Amino acid sequence: MTDKVFAARPDHVLRGGAQTDEVGQDIVAKGNDYLDRTVVDLTDPPWGNDEIGKKFAENYLETRSDLREAVSALIDAVSNAAKLTADSATNFQAAQNDAIDHLNTTRRRN
Repeated sequence: MTDKVFAARPDHVLRGGAQTDEVGQDIVAKGNDYLDRTVVDLTDPPWGNDEIGKKFAENYLETRSDLREAVSALIDAVSNAAKLTADSATNFQAAQNDAIDHLNTTRRRN
């Protein structure tokens, strides 16, 4: 029977953070482009102010607003993911080093 061993590799986690950051930057750029392209001047909407335009606006604006909020939330989440990943790797590495130092110090005393 083999013992199950957990081995964390902070260097791998840091690389994952860098890759997450790369993907995140792309999502941020595309998300911001989407937000820029979906700005609407409600005083002069592209669908007009006639009856058909007003009906379109009733069905479109709320959904558009919800989607813009979702894209903004995605941008925020992805922007934070890389930092959190890198921070967790750094913190784990520090804790791991502290534990190893403690074990080495304890062994020297005994």
